[in-house]
Amino acid sequence: MTESTALLPILQQHLPYNKARLRCLAAFVIALIKLRTVNLTQLALAINPNAKAASNYRRLQRFLALFAIKQQHIARLVLAMLPQQHTLTLALDRTNWKLGRTHVNFLVLAVCYRGLAMPLLWRTLGKAGNSNTDERISLIKELLKLVKTEQIALLVADREFIGQRWLAYLEEQQIPYLVRIRSNALIGSAERSRPASAVFASLGVGKKQVLKKKRRVYGQRVFIVGVRLKNDLLIVATNLSAKRAVAHVVAAAVAYSAMGWIIFGVCCSTLQGSTEPFDRPCDFCHVPRAAS
Repeated sequence: MTESTALLPILQQHLPYNKARLRCLAAFVIALIKLRTVNLTQLALAINPNAKAASNYRRLQRFLALFAIKQQHIARLVLAMLPQQHTLTLALDRTNWKLGRTHVNFLVLAVCYRGLAMPLLWRTLGKAGNSNTDERISLIKELLKLVKTEQIALLVADREFIGQRWLAYLEEQQIPYLVRIRSNALIGSAERSRPASAVFASLGVGKKQVLKKKRRVYGQRVFIVGVRLKNDLLIVATNLSAKRAVAHVVAAAVAYSAMGWIIFGVCCSTLQGSTEPFDRPCDFCHVPRAAS
């Protein structure tokens, strides 16, 4: 049995397309994994060794031109492949490059699992620069058609994904979030508001500080955690409880390659309620953990 033959029944179980399409998709996916290239000329040599390369090439061209998989179907397939009791740690990010004079700008919502971020849903923004609140909310609404809020353990996002209406929406949907905020964001207490960088100005390299009481940031009352990195100051806002915030944000930011993300110091096992000590890599993301 070839790899593509083994993959075919899995695709048939979760994707509502005819067998011929799915057989081609299975062969295409296996060829991509094996050759690690998107060059159709090379892929054509691998998908069906019993056919001529030119015939395989034309087959791939027709497949890519005529067959479109709906995002919702891809998301359902990815979610179905995860362990049944698995809660979701989601990452929201954006990537932008230029193809000639055209901006290719993707807003992507992915699920994190064992050190990888697997895209579930995305939007092409049709412009350069940051996403806006409506575009982010639209993506989350599509997600909530596929999963229940209770299945979401955490949504992590970088400094682009801030703003009063955006965080208010996450609160309304009861989605736990951990969002990096900018150093000039105003952190408000009962007495006054100060820039985030000033609040954590005395923090030493490798040290972290959790503000004990909720503070107002972007119109929301949240817990704030600061971590001083070697060349940066990492400041995170979260609607997790103070106790969970301490448990989930470790002393040093942890970097791993997942669509270019820096997932900042989140121990995924503790996000799922684990109480085991920080003495080995996280079972969920395989990232080494450190005692807080």
